[in-house]
Amino acid sequence: MEGTPSLTKQLQSFSGGDREIAETVLREVLPRLHQIAIRELRRERYIAPLSPTELINEVWLRSLRKGGWQISSRDHFYAIAALAMRRVLVDFARQRLAQRRG
Repeated sequence: MEGTPSLTKQLQSFSGGDREIAETVLREVLPRLHQIAIRELRRERYIAPLSPTELINEVWLRSLRKGGWQISSRDHFYAIAALAMRRVLVDFARQRLAQRRG
């Protein structure tokens, strides 16, 4: 395990554009992202049409995959991910309200 870089280093490498490390990083952060997704979904005033896994996938597809996050630490990564989840949920709420208005 001595040769394995820390999660923070892996996250910084991934956000810098290293796609080779994506699977390793995702495997490492997925349990915590799942907990954050459950928390964010519970905060929703209305029932969101997403499961925690779907929310994580939306965040992955919308922003994480593109890269460009300036990650300074593990906690910083999780904070950014929580904000991204919140934005996804807000977007879904806006779409729902727009459909109701016609």
